[in-house]
Amino acid sequence: MRVAEVLRDLATEYRLAIRYAMEVLSEIEAVLLAEDRPALRALVTSMRGELDAHMALSYLIEEAAQGETSEARAALPEPPEEPILEPA
Repeated sequence: MRVAEVLRDLATEYRLAIRYAMEVLSEIEAVLLAEDRPALRALVTSMRGELDAHMALSYLIEEAAQGETSEARAALPEPPEEPILEPA
């Protein structure tokens, strides 16, 4: 399996996990709203923001797998100038 295929699969699985977490957060938020717990709702809102960031990361992974010259490509670290391993 090529690296690009593995990265695409990783991004897809990552998004599925994030969507599930968002569904769970929505259920928690509904309970907190019914119980009038604004402080905990603020925490859920913060957690949703974190999940949004992870969702964006999943798209960066997928774009990197496609080798597109986009913002995702620019966000990747530059390769080292010198080889990490010494030649034998």
